Amino acid sequence: MLFHSRYNNILQFESFLKFDSIFQFSTTIQGGVSEGNYESFNLSMYSGDDIDNVAENRKRLVQILNIDEDDLIIPYQTHEDKILIIDNQFLGKPDLEQAHLLHGIDSLI
Repeated sequence: MLFHSRYNNILQFESFLKFDSIFQFSTTIQGGVSEGNYESFNLSMYSGDDIDNVAENRKRLVQILNIDEDDLIIPYQTHEDKILIIDNQFLGKPDLEQAHLLHGIDSLI
């Protein structure tokens, strides 16, 4: 079951809240600066949205998550059912190979 977190732009799954070592979330479209077709919390550099708006939205997300922007991994979503596990093997790959692996991914673990 989903519930709204204290942030208006992410949802969390209640069943995982009992695990202190896991911070899980799914973003919503609320709380961002993008406009038009990309309104408002668009995080994708691949969408055609204004890159400055995407950068601001990502900045807002990393502030919520309390992580460095360099640690944020955003897939190139195609709204299907593909999941990618982000592990040391993935993190050790060159940026271009990581970008290729993220194409068509809809969820990250």
